[in-house]
Amino acid sequence: MYKKYDKSRFSPEQEKISISEFRCDYQRILRSPYFRILHTKTQLIPFPHNHNLRNRLIHSLEVNEIAEIITERVNNHLLKNDLPTIDLNLIHAATFAHDIGHPPFGHSAERSLDNIMKCFGGFESNAQTIRIVTEESHNVTLRTVAALLKHKNVIPLKREEEANLIKGYYQESSIFVNKILQTYNQPVIEEYIIELADDISNAIYDIKDMVGFFSRNQFANILNSNTILSLILEGITSNPNYKNIDNLERIINCLFNEIKDNFLEDFLSGQISRERYALNKIVIEFIDSLEFYINSAKPYYSKIQLPLHSSLKLAILIQITKICFLKNDINLKFEIRIDDYIKRIFNFLFFDNHKNRGSDTNMRQLEILDHLNDTEKARITCDLICQLSEREVINFVEKEKDLKVFI
Repeated sequence: MYKKYDKSRFSPEQEKISISEFRCDYQRILRSPYFRILHTKTQLIPFPHNHNLRNRLIHSLEVNEIAEIITERVNNHLLKNDLPTIDLNLIHAATFAHDIGHPPFGHSAERSLDNIMKCFGGFESNAQTIRIVTEESHNVTLRTVAALLKHKNVIPLKREEEANLIKGYYQESSIFVNKILQTYNQPVIEEYIIELADDISNAIYDIKDMVGFFSRNQFANILNSNTILSLILEGITSNPNYKNIDNLERIINCLFNEIKDNFLEDFLSGQISRERYALNKIVIEFIDSLEFYINSAKPYYSKIQLPLHSSLKLAILIQITKICFLKNDINLKFEIRIDDYIKRIFNFLFFDNHKNRGSDTNMRQLEILDHLNDTEKARITCDLICQLSEREVINFVEKEKDLKVFI
């Protein structure tokens, strides 16, 4: 369906790529309809009419800001070793592209689409991002795509009905991804930067959204419940990276109290200045704790990581979001409704129901689906859904309006 760009343009040996190449990547992403619609998509809490809650675009801006600071620190270490530094245009391109594969309603809709797509190669947001950035209309450099390739395994074309979502890349992207893995047989430094900036943004700023959603007092009551610490411990110990740490329960208990005393107390104070101070302080604290592993022979394979103490603190913050909102009955009700929305909109597109919905010019563009096999048709249907805003999905399902947004 999509023409791919010349996969041999760049290699690790061609590190002296002109700034204009990554600048072009950045500009292509900014022009992308998938990027420009991010302001209409859920980050954590699905309330498209509430502008006080963060959306995917605000999240991408946050990730970009954090990634810039991390890159500055990395570049300082590279300069000390007389090594080429990371081009910020590459960081901008990757941070603004990293979530363009998300459908309306974020991870809730991602799970719904994946359930629908189990016989058609699955659906996963990062896999969708890789699919998008390798379209002819985006045509970004190999290095930028490598920075976005979080998962190095292919999603099976067919899975059992009860199988969970698999993070990876689509089988149709295999030829291109294999070229990346042959060219860069290890993760590039930018991948570490983007992933860490994404994790920090999710861990910290999702809490800001929960406070805005629940109110400070309600959120504080959830945090002070008798079960919160045991649930955090349960979530972290299920991660194989932390299972064999000595005195893990005691460490988590200390870190949780540290988070409450040194971050959440200021954050929940109700004073804007203290809230901003708390947010900035914890972001810089994570970045200042970074450990650098510079590869002098191949600087693009240099690594960064958080030490155990900071990694566990980040994990605790992520667990707070899971416990307080994602596993909350309120969100579970949201997910049921979102699942219904996504099924309806997918069926409308896939089963050609649009043919009886008038002669709108935009709707005629859906005729491309008539000439595809079911697997191709299902994949293009997902592409079309990813170009919809949440308000457009809601209007269609609840008010039965025609879709008028396809490009």
